[in-house]
Amino acid sequence: MCPDVFVSHAHQKRTAAEAVCGELEANDVTCWIAPRDIPAGSNYGECLSTALDSCRALVLVYSADANRSGHVQRELERAASRGIPILPLLLEDAPVAQALQYYVGPYQWLDVSTPPLEGHLQRVVELTSGLLVEPKPPPSRNRAEVFNSRESVDQDKGSLVEPQRPDFSGDVRPGEPIGPFRRRRPLLGVLLAAAVVIAAVLFWAQHRSRIPDAIATKINGRVEDQHGHAVPGATITIDGHVFRAISASDGEFVGEIHDARQGESMMLRATHPDFVGATVWVDHESTRPISVVMPLAAAEDDTTGP
Repeated sequence: MCPDVFVSHAHQKRTAAEAVCGELEANDVTCWIAPRDIPAGSNYGECLSTALDSCRALVLVYSADANRSGHVQRELERAASRGIPILPLLLEDAPVAQALQYYVGPYQWLDVSTPPLEGHLQRVVELTSGLLVEPKPPPSRNRAEVFNSRESVDQDKGSLVEPQRPDFSGDVRPGEPIGPFRRRRPLLGVLLAAAVVIAAVLFWAQHRSRIPDAIATKINGRVEDQHGHAVPGATITIDGHVFRAISASDGEFVGEIHDARQGESMMLRATHPDFVGATVWVDHESTRPISVVMPLAAAEDDTTGP
């Protein structure tokens, strides 16, 4: 049997919960309450879950003991997750823990803390019955039901008139376009898809033509100080490109850059902890060795050009 109401309570307030349950059942509201409705030898948690999944409302008999009860919290959590309405009854004026407030916060409480409890039970029945009333949705009428009706009433004339039926002959089904558009719809879809593809190809080709192809360029040269002496261990990089070389003991360096563009001039930088950094403009089409002059740290920075 599927109960109408699940009565959630702490076992210390069993007497009050059973009084609420008895009054509801006296008014034809079926209830599930522990431990009464748990058969001997049954799994406690399984029985609770089954009852919660089948009930239509949950009545919480709240008290300080319920506030500390893990069972009560799990029952509220399961009811909230299934959209089951909750009626909280304030049996004791005790602070509500955040864990319970999360589930019962949206609902209006009924204060039953003023004795005797029996004086509040009729109101409990009224509110619970209100939760169980499900508004009936208006009867749905699909297209077939409307056109299959034999008669309709003309409200203005008060006479019975025969409803007009559209012609659904052939392979045209209700709800589908009728006429030339229906036959052309697949063709229009193909043409639209083709137009999108052509536009994408033209856009790509137009922008692709503006981007010069990347070429591989060999970069080599020699790093020396202002007196013409070789500077070994200098780090050579090129701004905006993946290039890195280290000058050898004779000051010479060599490397290759793979992302240079046609007609591009590149800034080559040389750094060394004992020398002032130097920069040189490099033309990727030039094949001559690059001379980089790095003055000693006491001297001023030197910039050369191609």
